[in-house]
This record gives sequence, C-alpha cells and structure tokens, in this order.
Amino acid sequence: MVFCQLVQREVLLRQLMAVILSMLRMNFSHKLLYYMKKKLRTLTPK
Repeated sequence: MVFCQLVQREVLLRQLMAVILSMLRMNFSHKLLYYMKKKLRTLTPK
C-alpha cells in the first residue's frame, strides 16, 4: 500500500515537473521570439 502511494507521488511529481518545464519552455520561446523580432526591427534600415 505504501509502495503504491510512493509510486503515485513519483508519477505526480514527474507530471508536475513536465508541466513546469513545458511552461518555462513556452515562456522562454515567447521571449526569444519577441527578442528576435525586436532585433530584426532594429537591424532593418528604415
């Protein structure tokens, strides 16, 4: 019974980590996209 609970907790932790990582990755890529757009705008001559 205790082992089962431990396994469930492990699975929950892994899912939580995956969610957090994906959120961070999304946020990072969004910032990167924004930065790249900004950079491109500054690079292109007016």
